Amino acid sequence: MKRVKKKRTVKTGRSSVVQKAKQKKWKTLGNYIRKKRIESGYSQGSAMRLINSRATTPQYLSNMERGICAIPDDILRKMISLYKIDTDEFIEELLSIEKSCLYDTFKIKSRAQ
Repeated sequence: MKRVKKKRTVKTGRSSVVQKAKQKKWKTLGNYIRKKRIESGYSQGSAMRLINSRATTPQYLSNMERGICAIPDDILRKMISLYKIDTDEFIEELLSIEKSCLYDTFKIKSRAQ
């Protein structure tokens, strides 16, 4: 019986276009949240204590703000409330981030450019 070699598939991993778009989205959202935290006068430590999530530490908040990881929805809701971010302003910011990432993903030039 003849052995058949399986074809190896090459995984693009972190370098894929979609992954890069996600990382850009996380980083941009993280920068926005960091700006709002600072404007509200909270340190990372005090913000995490007030958010009061078992999974959160100042290092975890730092990772979220730098775009290393996504911000879980429950923590994001608490941040919006704690930092007193206007819901409409936040939605506009989020839509702007998503739109920018979609343009990048599909390599489309924005009409604003």
